[in-house]
Amino acid sequence: AAVVQMLEHILSENVFQNGIRKYFNK
Repeated sequence: AAVVQMLEHILSENVFQNGIRKYFNK
């Protein structure tokens, strides 16, 4: 369960960072 939570946290961080990059690259 801990590993799944870690993966979800990493994925959510990547999505968040990608969203920020797209927002600032406009």
